[in-house]
Amino acid sequence: MRKSRALTCFESSGLVHKYWKCHNSEFLLKSYDAKAMYSQHTAKALKHQSIKGKVHIQAFCYMDNHVHMLCAYSEGSSHLSKFMQRAHSSFGAQFNRKYNRTGKVAVERPKTPVVEDESDAQMDVHMYIEANPLRAGIVRNLKQLKSYRFSSYQYYAYGIESHFTKGLSAPKWYQSLGSTTKERQKNYRVLFRDYLKRTGWIGTTGNRTQKEELSQSLEQKFFRQDVGSRKFLERRQLFYLKYLKIKEEDLNLSPSDILDKFLEAT
Repeated sequence: MRKSRALTCFESSGLVHKYWKCHNSEFLLKSYDAKAMYSQHTAKALKHQSIKGKVHIQAFCYMDNHVHMLCAYSEGSSHLSKFMQRAHSSFGAQFNRKYNRTGKVAVERPKTPVVEDESDAQMDVHMYIEANPLRAGIVRNLKQLKSYRFSSYQYYAYGIESHFTKGLSAPKWYQSLGSTTKERQKNYRVLFRDYLKRTGWIGTTGNRTQKEELSQSLEQKFFRQDVGSRKFLERRQLFYLKYLKIKEEDLNLSPSDILDKFLEAT
C-alpha cells in the first residue's frame, strides 16, 4: 500500500532521494531533446511562486529510462509534492504532444526515500546518483563521466556549467571541501574516486572481487530506502508506530490530519 508523502516526509524540512522510471521501462528519455525538456520543466517548477526557495536540487542524473535527484525541501513536504506535480504534469503533456503519443510517461509517482541531512549517507547518495552512468555502462571511466552532460558530476568535479546544472544548490559538505572553487573540485574528485573504490563501482563484472560485487549489489538496494544514522532511522520508525496508533483510534482521519494531531501532542 502506498504511503502518503505527508507521512514519509513528516519533518518540516528534509532531504529525499527522488527517482522515477519511464512507463513500461521504455527509453522515453533516450534523446537529448527529451532530457532537455524534462530539465526545463524541472527548472520552471522550481521557480514557481508557490515553490521558489522551498525546494532545491543538490544532485541529479538523467538516464535513458529513469531519473535520479537529491532534493532538499523546507517549510513542509507539501512544497516537494507541488514541485513534482508541476514538473511532471507539464513535462508529460509536452512530451506527449511532441512525440504524438498518449498515456503516462512515468510508470508511477516518484519514489522519495528520506536521506539524513548533513550525514555521511547524504554524501554517499549524492555520489550514487552521479555514478549511475558507470553502473549502466553508458560510460566506462571517470574521463568519460566528465563528458556526460546529464549528471551533476561534471559540475561538482570540474565546474562545468550548462542549462542542466543551472538550478543546482551545492550542499554544505561540498562547500566545506575548500576555500576556493578549484580546491573544492579537486577534493571532490578524490572523494568520488574513493567512493567508487569503496562501493565496487570501479571495474566490470568478472573483474571485480566477490566482496566488491556484493558491495555494489547491496548499495543499489540500500539507497532505495530511507538512509541515515541508526538514531535517525529509529526516530522515523517510532513516528510511524505512533501514527498507526492514532490511525487505529480514528480510521476517518487523513494522513495530514493524523500528522497535525501527532504534532499537537508533542
